[in-house]
Amino acid sequence: MKLSDNFSLSEFACPCGCGREKLPHVVAALTRLCERRLEPVRAACSGAPVRIHSGVRCAAYNAKLGGAKASKHMALGKVAAADVVVGGVPTLKVCDAARSIARNLGSGGVKAYTNRAKGRVEFVHVDDRASLWLPKS
Repeated sequence: MKLSDNFSLSEFACPCGCGREKLPHVVAALTRLCERRLEPVRAACSGAPVRIHSGVRCAAYNAKLGGAKASKHMALGKVAAADVVVGGVPTLKVCDAARSIARNLGSGGVKAYTNRAKGRVEFVHVDDRASLWLPKS
């Protein structure tokens, strides 16, 4: 199932295989995330493909990863999240693009996550929360 021009539902599947991503309210939240956040990030990165590093998580899988208890990845309500990587584009540039989009919309969460052992940014978290959340990475 296509969520937008460049994203499909299967890219966001919970790794445990529970199928949470197929729930109607989750599909709606993911569609909104793709259209308002991820497609613009792709465009800002010269059309380079955006790979979903982590999409939807059920509560059990989120707990297994040590995720936040109210993680936006669980797509509770109308908010969804994705951790993304854009091939050939520096992760900090992806983060800057996502932050610019969030600022223009006046909402959303964006944070670059660093692999401390490797000393480099690994992926960018993007969500469509109602408030603006842009912590230092």
